Order: sequence, then structure tokens, then C-alpha cells
Amino acid sequence: MFNTAHPRTTTARAYVKGRRIAAAATVLAVTGALTLTGAAAANADDGPAADSTTVSWAQGRFLSGQALGINLDDIAQLAAATASNNGHQGTQTSKDPLDATALKTVHVAGNVPGSVGDVVQVGAVGQYATAASNGTSAASSGAVNKDGAIGLGQDQSAPGGNATVDLSGLLGTQLTSNLVDLDLAIQAVAAQAQADGQTASGSYTLADAKLTLSTPAISKLTEKVNTALDSVQNGLGLLDGSDGTLAVDLNHILQGISPTLNLLGSHANVTATIDVGDLHKLVQDLLTAQYGESGVTFNLETGIVTLDLAKLLDVNLNNLPAGTELLSSGVVGAALDHVTQKVSGIADQVIDRVKAALHDAKVDVHANVDLDVAQAPLVKQVCQLVNKVVQVPKQVVQQVQILVPVVDGVIAQVVNGVPVVNGVPIVGNVIGSGLGGILGGKHTVTWITQTVNKTVTTLVNQTVTQNVCNSVSTALPSLKTSADIDIAGTVDDLIKGTDVSATAKVKLLGVVNTSLNLDAAVGSLGGSLSDGLFGDSGTISKLTAALDTGLVDPAVNGLLDGSNAIGVALPDLLSLKVNNKEINDGTFTETALRVSALGGAAVINLAAASVGPNVTKTGEVGGSTTTPPTGGGTLPGSVLSRLAMTGAGIATIIAIMLALLAAGAYLVRENYRRHHPISIDE
Repeated sequence: MFNTAHPRTTTARAYVKGRRIAAAATVLAVTGALTLTGAAAANADDGPAADSTTVSWAQGRFLSGQALGINLDDIAQLAAATASNNGHQGTQTSKDPLDATALKTVHVAGNVPGSVGDVVQVGAVGQYATAASNGTSAASSGAVNKDGAIGLGQDQSAPGGNATVDLSGLLGTQLTSNLVDLDLAIQAVAAQAQADGQTASGSYTLADAKLTLSTPAISKLTEKVNTALDSVQNGLGLLDGSDGTLAVDLNHILQGISPTLNLLGSHANVTATIDVGDLHKLVQDLLTAQYGESGVTFNLETGIVTLDLAKLLDVNLNNLPAGTELLSSGVVGAALDHVTQKVSGIADQVIDRVKAALHDAKVDVHANVDLDVAQAPLVKQVCQLVNKVVQVPKQVVQQVQILVPVVDGVIAQVVNGVPVVNGVPIVGNVIGSGLGGILGGKHTVTWITQTVNKTVTTLVNQTVTQNVCNSVSTALPSLKTSADIDIAGTVDDLIKGTDVSATAKVKLLGVVNTSLNLDAAVGSLGGSLSDGLFGDSGTISKLTAALDTGLVDPAVNGLLDGSNAIGVALPDLLSLKVNNKEINDGTFTETALRVSALGGAAVINLAAASVGPNVTKTGEVGGSTTTPPTGGGTLPGSVLSRLAMTGAGIATIIAIMLALLAAGAYLVRENYRRHHPISIDE
């Protein structure tokens, strides 16, 4: 309300003085043949009585403030609906629905891309103002109630609408790394104000205020859980398989019986399996659910969190005290804490289900080794006397035909079957000059064939008696060494050592051996399963660590506890205040919702209605110098608006100025004539 008990007397006296000047100026203007309409007041002779003078003003503006480095108040497409009455007019009404598509045409200059329409999207939004000559005025802007449009005064056609603000666009580079996107959605927002002379009041409408944010801190749940489940499969791989822990345990037991029973050798066949089923399918329902409770819903695949502010605050958004902050640290922190608790709870459920599946997993161990161990053969020596024919060398005289050289008609001498010339044996048939070096000089050589005696060495067969010995081997059959073992049961059965099916058949060098202790084998396998699956460094422990590292810790650090946590940064970066009531230079303004970002560097006012100051009688102007009902910034007003609140229209002000100029010129001229008389010729 305006202050009814303490009118602003300074403003009132200024107004009376202005009214008298305006009346004088009107007379001068008429004298100068200028027609001015809409004067703020008249003199006592030809205007209304001084004590019945009235002035009223109202403005409905849906979108105002400053964002993206521009002043929204200066944008023509966002012009307000304004009505003023100088007390001599009928009721003045302005209806100016805001064209939502026009926001897209308001492009942002400089380094910030896009347009105002990229940051603020609105539905069918109305702006309405009315001013009457009896000192009453009213304004409204924006939304509708669920039962229809807000309409004031004599007009009920003001439309309603919704609005969405892309808060990421306002926050810009200040947006925390954990916050990919941030939007505020309002289903219906409206403000209305009315003034009757010195009394003013306002109200607002706000429905379904929802803050939607997208964060990687809680997104890709399935991928994160599947990655953690891989640690389970890796853990099982260390236990089962032909060379896993279960096979090694059984191998130790068999080698205790005989080193030849080596299950890890090339003659063995070992299979060990732990069938836990499809773990991904086991937890699938936990990963695809849409979670939510008491005002917060979230999707752990997309990372989208929606905060219903009314439900979180547990209030009626349309009945809040003036200047109520919707986005406090307590509200945001409690909502995000619920999300992290749910994420942690999902991790616990995954662990519980996997643990139960491992306890019930079926274990099958089969081992087979089959060796033929050869025996040394029987060996004996057998000796006997035998007659043996051998060849011995012997010299004999034989007649042979040879070629004998005839030198100069003399037949060469033959010694033991070999021709000799000048004391040199002639081996082979050396003809012609071949004997030149032996004979010397020039000689005639011919050859003749002669049969001569020659002593030669030959081999002659001879029979002898000899003692001969041989080794005789007698082969022995191989001895069979083998083991066949089958052990089956659940993990729990093996750990407890009960209800396990275990069979074994062992043969050593052909002799059946039943000394294999199956209880020891089952106990060894059970101990390995207990340690490998549920021990301090076992599979469940690794699954827990993987879920903490990949799922829970990112959610907690990203939403609550990290240096860039949303719960810490968001209340510092953003403010959402509803039911903002303010008085500025005598004008009362009701703003339904004020969005402030970066400490007020960006401010968007949604649905504002302003009225006054209104004049109800001479000397009294609506307004107050007292503190507004609540804190908060002031709604910037245009020069035109401030002029209108003086009680005169812009045309009247211009008329007054022209009249004052004309009056001044007239007085100067008259003063000059009085001091400089002019002679007139007759």
C-alpha cells in the first residue's frame, strides 16, 4: 500500500506549483494560437475545481531487466502496456499482448551468440493497463489461473501463458562443469496491481515452478554399473577355467598322491565353471527405473534432474511472503542429497543382488588325467659257434698281354710284366714323343703286343670257426596311471562343505587307489571360493570399489561435496524470488518472479504490474517515502514512465514547454518596448 497517513508534502507542493505553471502556460499557448490537449490541470476560471483534480497511471510489463549484456527495457518488441489519465479523460486502457515470436528477432550483439528468444521462451502472454479519471488505476501481465485469464477493470480479455528461462544462457561460462544444462519452467505466471488514490496493492500467480538440470555426475547409469560388473567377471575368471584357482587347488591334492597326476600338464583335461547367470539382466530393473520422491525426479541414464520447487518447499507458491527466495542452499542441498542417497542405494542393491547370485552360483569341477607308464624290457645275451667264410689276400703269377715299345727297331726289355726303357718302367701306352724325355734325341718308336708273366695280389675265400653273441629284449606291457574327479554344488555348498556331489577314481601304475580325500578337496575349493568371492580383496570387494569409484563418488562430488558441486555453486549463482513488492519514486510495482544470476549481473523480471503515483485531490499524490514491504532491487522505469507519473501526458509537457517559451518571448518584447519607445508617423 501507499502511505496514506503521511503524504509526500514536498511532492504535493511541487505538483501544485506545477499545476499553476501549467495553467498559465495553457493561457499563453491559447494566446499564441496553439492547441494543446490533455493538460494536467486548468486554472480556476475555465477548468475543473482544484480540489477535484485527478491523475492516474498504470503499466503492465511481462519481461524486463537485463540479460546477455542488453537492457530488456529498451527493446521495442518488449514494450509494456501503459495507460495514463490526466483527470480530464475517460478511462484509458492499453492491451498489448507480447508476441512470443518477436523474442527471436531480438539478437544479442557482441561475443554472446543467439537472441533473447534463446534465453526466454513464453507462451501466450498478455500485458494490460487501465487508468481512470477518479484516481484509480490497475495493471496486470502474464499468466492465467487454472480457471481462466486474469482480467482487470472493465476488460477481461488479458491472456495467460507460461514461460521457460534457459538459465545456462544467463550463467554462461560461470556454469559449473558438473552442470551441462539448466532450465526454469513456469506453467503460469502473472502479476496484478491496483491503486485507489494513495492506496495500492498487488498480487501474483505462480504455478508449477520446476527447475530442470542436466549433469554428467549421475548420467549413464547402465554403462557405469556394467563397467563395475566387469570386475565380477574378471574375478570369476581368476577362479574358474583350466588354470584357475579351483584347478590349482585340486592339482595340489592329486600331486600329493603322485607327482605324475599333474592336472596342469599336457595329458590332463580340466574344466572348472562358476555359473552365476546374467548379472546385467539381474540388475536391469534397477537401471531403467525413473526415480523420484517429494519434489525431485531424476533419470540416471540421461542425468536429468527436475526439482518441483513447490513440493520441495511444501508451500503454496501463490501464498508466499513478499520477496521469498525459492532457491536456498537448504532446498537445493536436500533435493540433491536425496539423489545421491538414491544412487548410493542403487549401488547397494546391485551389490546385494550380485552377492546373492554368487552364493547360489553353481560350481562344476571336472578333472581327468590318463598316463601309460612304460616298463623296462627284459634283456638277455645269447652266444653260439658259427662257421664264417672270409677273404684273405694272396700273390699269384698270371700271364697278361701288354704293349711293349720298339725303339729304333729294338724291343724294350720286360721286367715282371712291365716294359723298361733306359731303366725307366713304362706304365701305360705312352706313344711317340712321350718317350722323348727318356730316350733323348730323335728316335723311332713303335709298339707291339706281348704275353708275359706278371705277379698279382688276389682275394681268396677261407672258412673259419667263430663264437657269435647276441642281446635279446623281451617287451613288458605299460602300467596305467589315471585320475577322474567330478565335484558339483553351489558356492554356498562348497563353502559350508555340505550337499556337495563329489566322485573320484584314481589308479597308480595299474593299481586302483581310493585314498583321495574328497573332503579335503571340497574344503580346499570352498576356502578358495570364500576368499576369492567374499574376502577382503575378493570379487564383491572389487565390485563395491568399482561402484564407489564409477557411480557413487561422482554423484556425491558432482552434486554435494566437490569444489564445483551443484548444491554448493547453484545457490550462489542463481536467485529465484517471488512476490516482489517495491515502491520507487512513488510507483508501486508487483513482480511475480525475479530471476537473478551471477550476483545480479543478469536479472530477468517475469510478470510485473506497476501503478501510481495517483492524485486524488489537490496537493496529495500517491506514493511513499517509507521502506518497501520487503527488500529487493527496484524495477527500472523509462523516462516516459516517470513523466507520466507526474500527472501530465507527454503532449501536455510539450505544450507547457512551448507555452513557457512563447510567454518568455512576449515578456522580453514588452520590456524592450517600454524602454525603447517607437515613433509612429501620422
